[in-house]
Amino acid sequence: MELGKLTVKGTSVSGVSTCLIVMPYKVVLDIGTSSPEASRCRTVLITHAHIDHMAGAVSHAASRALAGESPSRFVCSPEVASHLERLLQLWKEIQGDFGYEVLRLAPGDDPLALGKGLSVRAVPTFHRIASQGYVLYETRRKLKPEYVGLQGAEIGALHQSGVTVMDQTEVPVLAFLGDTTPEALSHPEVQRAQTLITECTFVGGDVTDTYAREMGHTHLKELVPYLSGMAFKSLLLMHFSLRYSRKEVEATVTETLPEQVKQRTSVLFDDDSSVQKR
Repeated sequence: MELGKLTVKGTSVSGVSTCLIVMPYKVVLDIGTSSPEASRCRTVLITHAHIDHMAGAVSHAASRALAGESPSRFVCSPEVASHLERLLQLWKEIQGDFGYEVLRLAPGDDPLALGKGLSVRAVPTFHRIASQGYVLYETRRKLKPEYVGLQGAEIGALHQSGVTVMDQTEVPVLAFLGDTTPEALSHPEVQRAQTLITECTFVGGDVTDTYAREMGHTHLKELVPYLSGMAFKSLLLMHFSLRYSRKEVEATVTETLPEQVKQRTSVLFDDDSSVQKR
């Protein structure tokens, strides 16, 4: 499915699996299972260590090794990294050798460069266990205003003489929050993101927002105050509970979201073909 300039493919079902592939960045968001498309992407951002968000890590690393690809690169919090390294090491002993990298990144750390003008920063989220979300940034360069209008040769000469002719900015292109209560949406960098992917596990009146919070999840009705003031261009709601049918989710989202939010919103069910623009 298309979310602004991004293409997102994958699945997210509460308690089953979350694994999204984001193009053109070739970045995987959580790895509950590892599809062939996911295994072709080196970088995986892991929000937390629940099975439905991390169980596919071993398969991802082994599949890339089998295909002769560069080792999987897992980005996660220090707490998750310790668990993941033990898990991968155990499977190396069982399966045989395969390569991988586990990179620790925590909220407050400097952004981690992923290559080709792309970087990622961790942001706090609030779940039942240690968790975090991520904001992806594109590095964009623009000619300084004072040099606009100069010929290419003149700009080149200035650059060669050591003059900085370009301004460089980091643009937050995507925020992914994983499993969390809605307070995570308040983070300034999440607020600035052009595309937002966030969970919406519960939508119906059968579950209270208090229960949703106890489970470390978000209820649709609690999203509205946060989303109404945000400037994102595209929103993807995911991670719906299996207690709801697709029809129930679609109807409740349509009834609940304000029109100005609904126009920018898509919903994800069991696979990317189920995404519907509201």
